[in-house]
Amino acid sequence: MLLIRHKRLEVLRTAKIISKKEQNADRLMQEANLIKNLKHPGIPLIYDIEEDSNSICIIEEYISGKSLSEYVKQSKSLQPDIIFHLLIEICKILEYIHGFGEYGIIHLDLKPEHIMIDELKQVWLIDFDNAVNGDQKKGQCEGTVFYAAPEQYHRLELDQRADIYSLGMLFLYMFNEKNVQSGVDGIRQHMLYPIIKKCMHHNPAERYQQVSDVRREMEMLQEKYLKQKRNGSEHSIVIRIKGARHGIGATHLCLSMAKCFRKQGLSVLCVDASYNQHLFLASGEGKPQSNGIYECHGISILPDYHGRVVCKPEAYQVIIVDEGAYKKPCQSEKIWKERCISGQYEVICVLVVDGKYGAENEQKLFARENQRNVIFVNHMNGMQFYRYCRNLKEKVTCYAIPCIYQWNRPGRLFEENIQRWIEEFAPEVLITDHKNGMREVCVETKKILHWFHKK
Repeated sequence: MLLIRHKRLEVLRTAKIISKKEQNADRLMQEANLIKNLKHPGIPLIYDIEEDSNSICIIEEYISGKSLSEYVKQSKSLQPDIIFHLLIEICKILEYIHGFGEYGIIHLDLKPEHIMIDELKQVWLIDFDNAVNGDQKKGQCEGTVFYAAPEQYHRLELDQRADIYSLGMLFLYMFNEKNVQSGVDGIRQHMLYPIIKKCMHHNPAERYQQVSDVRREMEMLQEKYLKQKRNGSEHSIVIRIKGARHGIGATHLCLSMAKCFRKQGLSVLCVDASYNQHLFLASGEGKPQSNGIYECHGISILPDYHGRVVCKPEAYQVIIVDEGAYKKPCQSEKIWKERCISGQYEVICVLVVDGKYGAENEQKLFARENQRNVIFVNHMNGMQFYRYCRNLKEKVTCYAIPCIYQWNRPGRLFEENIQRWIEEFAPEVLITDHKNGMREVCVETKKILHWFHKK
């Protein structure tokens, strides 16, 4: 492939030159004949096809930009607005080729390297080497590992649903930061999880039957996201931490977890609802603000003032509630939970255990909880931890708490555990807009603070 310049027009073009003796010569001509009549702003134009007795030359429109793989690598973390734009534009291009002519065209090799993004954020689909007419049978398996649909490997009859499978893999690529091997379950809590999972179903009959269906659902989610953004309601989570018994380390986990979230660039508020004033003692190292909240090592801490101090509503992306030792839910707590669930907040319940009362008995403490549950295991070595996990009757995600001497320095091992926990349980908080290098938080916590200071 050569980059050439038109002498009179002074514009760049791409020239694909191949010898007729090469095996790919027929494929190149097939590609050119297949797409020479396509007219779409996201597909490069073919200007000319020349051949002689020795070679074939195809002159195409030159696309100045980056491949999706380069774009994701350089961007590190894509903003939601960009992700929605890219996904919807890819869907529109596929809609066009699937509906072109009498039978449509199937691309059969969608992957990040075949998606180009120019300086104006225009999306382009390139390389139709494997593309076929909708009524044409594919005699051999062609495509890219991980991105090709299962039926491509088994030489089954192919249709546009094979592209829909690859489309789901592209979605996963963007949201999972290039790691498609981990599978869709790694983002099962994300709002796009149902769409991606349906696109990637192994049975074509269970996938979306048309790309237009995917695009419409994507556009509805985009509208929902933009509406939340305009209303100042970015995604937020409430993490309720309680211990199976006193002295098990619930407060220590609360602060250590908050520090890890803070290192991710998230705004965090720790709320004391334990009645033991442990958070208040920890906040003694910090500086009190005019609103009654203490700032300590970059963490906002709200002590339990028993209604004597009324704090102004603040905006936080993560609210961690230290509930101390486990106790039966009281009426005021039920009201608070209902407010959280009915609002834009997502509640995750964390139980800190050490196996003293047995895995089965400690797990029963979750029986009345309606939120997503996770167990953090303290005071155990590796063998004890895995034995504890095996003894759980129902499937609950467990994480080991390593030795942490200072909560404001939780250590690399704990930070890696929390990173995995965020990716599995709350990936939405990591998909937010950036401003001055920090994540911008727009969640009003008035409903949360109301319960703590008006009860």
